[in-house]
This record gives sequence, C-alpha cells and structure tokens, in this order.
Amino acid sequence: MREQSRQRVAEALRDAAQPATARDLAAVLGLHVTTVRYHLDALAAEGTAVRVPAIASGGRGRPELHYAAVDATGAKEEMLALLAGLVDAGEGRAAAERAGEAWARSLGSVGTGAPVVVGAELARRGFAPEPTSTGMDLHGCPFRDAARHAPGVVCAIHLGLTRGLADSADGPGAWDVTLEPLVTDTLCRVRMTPAGSAP
Repeated sequence: MREQSRQRVAEALRDAAQPATARDLAAVLGLHVTTVRYHLDALAAEGTAVRVPAIASGGRGRPELHYAAVDATGAKEEMLALLAGLVDAGEGRAAAERAGEAWARSLGSVGTGAPVVVGAELARRGFAPEPTSTGMDLHGCPFRDAARHAPGVVCAIHLGLTRGLADSADGPGAWDVTLEPLVTDTLCRVRMTPAGSAP
C-alpha cells in the first residue's frame, strides 16, 4: 500500500507542469498532506525528486517546500545529442568510428567467433540483436534519439564498436562489417561477411 502511494506521488510530481508542494499534490491525489510530504521526502532521499527553493511570499513563516521530479535519463539523452552534434561539426564520422573501436578494445578479451561475440555484447548494451543470414538486425538502440539527430556520429560509434568487437574476437580484418542505420524507425542492420569473400 505504501509503495502504491509513493508511486502515485512520483507520477503526479512527474506530471506537474512546475515544482509542486505537498499540499498541491495532496489535493490532486486525495491523500493527506502529511502522507504526501513523507513520500516526497523519501523520493528526494533516493534521488528521484529534488527540493526546489521557494521564493518568499512576504507572508509570515517559512515558505512551503516545493518539489520537482528528477529526469536524469532525459538530461543524459539531451547531453548526448548535444555532444554528438559538436563532434559532427568537427572531425565527424572517422573520429566517431575510432572512438567505437577504442570502446571495443576497452572491453578486453571477449571470446572468439565474431558473430556470437558481437551479438552477445550488443545484446548486453540494449541493441536487441536478431541473427540473420548476413549479420544481425538491431531492434533496439539505447541511443536512438541521439542517432536521429546526429547519425553520422552515433551510428559511426556503433559501427566502430561492432568492427572492434569482431577484430577482438577473430583478429583484425577477419570480417568486413557494415552498418545500415535507421533502416526503419526501429531497426538498424549489421552486415558481417568474412574478409575477402564474394559479395
């Protein structure tokens, strides 16, 4: 019951157009103000809400505390899109691919058998790969919003990561790896063929 109430308070706080007081949320939720304040303090302690300083109204006593929901995921996505745009304006794609390859090297030994290794590592990172006869379809991308804004950077990093993983698994240049970004709104496609094989 307590968890349900806390969830309702958290949702109401996320839905609020501006920082809200316990009294504001209690009126919306039909809960006692003390109960709402208790849950707001708990949400603030766990980092999913923050206390916002209130401007003094000139009346007596301290102004009521206001709370706002913390949207760390949204902030990270906004920052990622911004950084991708900056890289895109600079060295761009080549630098992004090198960064992806460095990412793969930082993972250390990942095993042998590039298709299996690449699929496992991309699955761990939220890409939801599905093996195909020519590589794999990626049904998920934890960076999809940023990729839509700056595919030349974000998708190039993923290409570099994939190539780097294939090189780590079976040796440098053993596989020709390409990436077709945003084949559909929810699908990217990796093609992997042994180096030197006929197209």
